[in-house]
Amino acid sequence: MFGDKTQAIADKLFEQYYKHHRIFYSNIQNYVLHLHRHFGTQYRNYGSLANIGCFHQEDQIGHISKNIHGSNYYSDLIVHYYSIDFYLHTQISHTEYKTISKPIDLNVDIIIYDYPIIIQHHNKICTCLNPLTCISIYRRCVIHNRMFHSLIYNKRGKSNSYFISYNKSANDCIKYFGRIILFFSCINRNYAIVQRHIQNQNISYLFRTSPYFFLLEKPLDKCFILLSKEPSDLFDVININHVIKHCITFEFQQQLIVTEVSAYHEHD
Repeated sequence: MFGDKTQAIADKLFEQYYKHHRIFYSNIQNYVLHLHRHFGTQYRNYGSLANIGCFHQEDQIGHISKNIHGSNYYSDLIVHYYSIDFYLHTQISHTEYKTISKPIDLNVDIIIYDYPIIIQHHNKICTCLNPLTCISIYRRCVIHNRMFHSLIYNKRGKSNSYFISYNKSANDCIKYFGRIILFFSCINRNYAIVQRHIQNQNISYLFRTSPYFFLLEKPLDKCFILLSKEPSDLFDVININHVIKHCITFEFQQQLIVTEVSAYHEHD
């Protein structure tokens, strides 16, 4: 997340947390707390902690425990089953997965002329005189094998899978945040209409009086964005390949605290 400085920044945060833990809590300075002091070394040696979570190993140990067949030699059983898995993994051919990005769930009931921004974009890229036959509207879209919803998808329930981070173009280094109104295709190109939320200020500003501000400022501003609670009147038409990630949002007074999904394979 911070390049070569990731381990050092995180280690300073854990070091300060470990040092001042007794100020805020009592009688819970346990072994798990002590393990925080070793996270920096683990990250340096093995990479992101998201890749070395213990849940999978715990499940495997539980599975082996239920199938011990009277033996108490767990180490031998683990090696035995691991050898079988390794053999099968090397012998069975694995399917190569393709990266898919395409809209799905066609909406034929929507009135295109209710969205003048679509007509305007069509007129920029297409010379045909009949946008109704040239444009198709979609409720959902698969982008880099991830499912994204729009606000016209009524079956999303309470899911917030329409709030995203994105760039406006391939050469744009600025990251924007907003909610997807709908997806549409035109002359074999796929787009999303996104209603933008405006960034008010850096979230670290809320912690400016904290004695830990010097430690929190950089990681907070990197991981969290403070946006206006209500969307702006700005609408962006973006190619679906410029969608970056889903976002998690939290309401805070009249603002939104937003963070990108950091890793899709994490347990939490």
